[in-house]
Amino acid sequence: MIAEDATAAAKRQPQKKRGNYNCGRCGLPKKGHVCSAADGPALPPRSDSRLRRALSFDDDRISAAPTPEEVAAPPESVVGPEDEEEGREEAVVVMGGAVVLPVSCMAEVLRRLSPKELMGAAAVCRGWRECVRRVWRSAEELRVRVSPRSQIGFVGSVLHKCAALARLTLRMESDVDATLLACVAFSCPSLKAFEISLGDNAVNRLTGDELCRFVSDKRSLSMIKLEGCTNLGFLNLSSSSLSTIWLSDLYCLSKSVINCPNLKEISLDFARQENDSTDLVIMMDSLGRTCPRLRNIHIASIRLCNEAVIALTSANLRGLRMLSLVLGSGITDASVAAIVSSFAILELLDLSGSSISDSGIGMICNGFPQTLSRLLLALCPNITSSGIQFATAQLPLLQLIDCGMSICVVNSQSAEDKSHTSEEHGEVKWCQKLSTVRPQPIYQKLIIKHAHLKKLSLWGCSGLDALYLNCPELNDLNLNSCTNLHPERLLLQCSDLKNVYASGCQDMLIGAIRNQVLNEFASPENHLPCKRLADGSKRVQVPHFLLQQQADDEKCKRAKRSQCVSGVEWHRTHATMELSFAPHAKMELSLLNRRGRFNLSCSSSLEFLARKRNVKWHHSLGLSCSIKTSRKGLYQTCSPSMPKKNQKVLCYQKQEVPVLEGRTIVEVYDALAERLLSTALKFEDLNLKYIVGLAGPPGAGKSTLASEVIRRVNLLWSQKLVEANSTLLPDEVATVLPMDGFHLYRYQLDAMENPKEAHARRGAPWTFNPELLFKCLQTLRNEGSVYAPSFDHGVGDPVENDIFVSSQHKVVIVEGNYLLLEEDTWKDLSALFDEKWFIDVDIDVAMQRVLNRHISTGKEPDVAKWRIEYNDRPNAELIMKSKKHADLVIRSVDF
Repeated sequence: MIAEDATAAAKRQPQKKRGNYNCGRCGLPKKGHVCSAADGPALPPRSDSRLRRALSFDDDRISAAPTPEEVAAPPESVVGPEDEEEGREEAVVVMGGAVVLPVSCMAEVLRRLSPKELMGAAAVCRGWRECVRRVWRSAEELRVRVSPRSQIGFVGSVLHKCAALARLTLRMESDVDATLLACVAFSCPSLKAFEISLGDNAVNRLTGDELCRFVSDKRSLSMIKLEGCTNLGFLNLSSSSLSTIWLSDLYCLSKSVINCPNLKEISLDFARQENDSTDLVIMMDSLGRTCPRLRNIHIASIRLCNEAVIALTSANLRGLRMLSLVLGSGITDASVAAIVSSFAILELLDLSGSSISDSGIGMICNGFPQTLSRLLLALCPNITSSGIQFATAQLPLLQLIDCGMSICVVNSQSAEDKSHTSEEHGEVKWCQKLSTVRPQPIYQKLIIKHAHLKKLSLWGCSGLDALYLNCPELNDLNLNSCTNLHPERLLLQCSDLKNVYASGCQDMLIGAIRNQVLNEFASPENHLPCKRLADGSKRVQVPHFLLQQQADDEKCKRAKRSQCVSGVEWHRTHATMELSFAPHAKMELSLLNRRGRFNLSCSSSLEFLARKRNVKWHHSLGLSCSIKTSRKGLYQTCSPSMPKKNQKVLCYQKQEVPVLEGRTIVEVYDALAERLLSTALKFEDLNLKYIVGLAGPPGAGKSTLASEVIRRVNLLWSQKLVEANSTLLPDEVATVLPMDGFHLYRYQLDAMENPKEAHARRGAPWTFNPELLFKCLQTLRNEGSVYAPSFDHGVGDPVENDIFVSSQHKVVIVEGNYLLLEEDTWKDLSALFDEKWFIDVDIDVAMQRVLNRHISTGKEPDVAKWRIEYNDRPNAELIMKSKKHADLVIRSVDF
């Protein structure tokens, strides 16, 4: 409820109790009343709207003109001195008891809630509801996801609450048409930024007329971003306020006129269709003449050619800073010459997918030596490592260079063609004469020394066999799919290196990367062979990439087969947990050092220990851990920065995983909760997540264990807060994310080749959507929070965005059947977990639990038994095979 300040209320005369039915002088009811204060001046009527103007839902729409009563009343009797002071007093909200909170403070608190939580807050009381309205009215930015079942009225009802909305982002899971644009235009009069993104099955049905009408009507619109613009047909945009335009999936534009004199950024992404009839030459010429203030241009089309680039450069775009012309295989060095001669201050140049050569790179270096900081030349087959080295040497301000899929393997194989005529059919047949000797592929070496380079991308450069980097500020290196890069020909002198991506590389290369980076952190001095000259300076010699001896190669092969985990130690009193990865599974290695954090993402059978976590178990628990370790020597090849001799690394091979077994299941709950709580207390950054994967067959008790452990973790966390007398930390630190919400929908099962079989086998691995779960966990890792679906057993389908994992949740337990499988996407999903648990249970006991569950839901016993034998037991047998991939096995007691 709304209350005023106590001191202000004490100064005021008795207030009206029944509105206009009370006397305006003494406040008593008018019926049968003769006022004794008739001779005195009448008190001004109290206006609740004045005290609650900031919380009124319709005040923004009320005109500022005075009412007839205010016009007729004398000026001195309208507002008295006390009322002016009273109007300036801020209303407060009663929180309970004698605790009050100013409305502005309450609104700031509610502003941090999600829309779903705001709806719950509005139901508390009238005061809270008014505060929630104030939050909606003051909202300037809104991001809405429109599900397929939502109607246009839903969007209108949400937008109607936000009168001051300036930025709107819609994630459309349903089709987009002119009705949506009309709703947005009517509900958002002061809209400045508008963005529409499409879901997987959504279609944008907007036409060019509808889009042009919307842009012309919204005078204040400065930014528009639309996806799926396949049906536009033409563009004729005219606006003096637009500064940013992003349009994707354009196709067959018969007319392209964009008359926006204040436009600064444009991005036009065309569909990858060979029959696209858009005339890019006319469009580029018009764009350069009608938008003279352009600073950033991005055009992606397979129809880009030299003529289109020359048409753009003919305009006077002297302020252009970023130019991106992507996928234009018709762009050659002639286009580069036109770009260099027309644009003098480019900071970013992206010619990915073009046909430029090393000569074009030379022209770029000569044209922008003091301005260019980002150069992207991915998918350019005509450039070589020499051109890249020249660019890094001639561009001192370069911070990012992308050469992905540009340096690929080139076979020198030449084939001779000869033809002969078939007399029987009168046809000419061409036959290829293959060479009898198989030629060797041509590999290249890349040597980069740069003082300011921060990001280098060489993904897919299979033509590289040697790499030397001396970049002290490099922090991101992408070597994905560099399949022919030799570990003994790799030298990294990058003291600030934090992220290395090496998916699809050789196992020994991943080991060489790890060793060199860690050696660099431990010993920052330069290990390169150098020679001191007479003047005191040093001449650093370029390292010679020498092949390792054949004996060392054979030892490396034996080490690769052994699949060892370096540095694993086992003790009797305390169990040391480690992250184990199956062969060829993706992993992310994070090692702390005195300069920061180093992350290594790779796909390898060489299993590295990321970090060791000690678990202190209760004395009442029995930790059965049958570990047989064999102390073996593993010879690794030496990097050029290390002494040229064999280095012997002690490794231990893990045979089994630790097993947790307690006398009662409560003891297991308590032990796991204390372990997770100790892990959460170590995280100072709220955005860091500790994700645990909990797997097991149906009936093992995964949901029960996860919920009980999370409940205990949150309870212990609350006790920690009470002991610390802290009110700033979140009251919940852990949550559960079930995998049930990632079932395929029933309509997706109906669309399969055998719908009856698909419904009968629902619950098998192929009836889930692991790709969506993978994206969900990646979003949680990157952004700190995520909305996830749940499963409605009454409806039989997932409910989207029903579970919210917020940034305050440090520990997340993901529970599901197939989280530890090593097949397809499940394999990538398993690599995202910081720790993997498996509940071990006798399969017959688990099936009996599942049978009781089926019967309790109303199924006939015969039907339930058939479902277990046909679906549940085969799934359980498959799940039990994944137990070997767990970091901890939990013995099922009596759930």
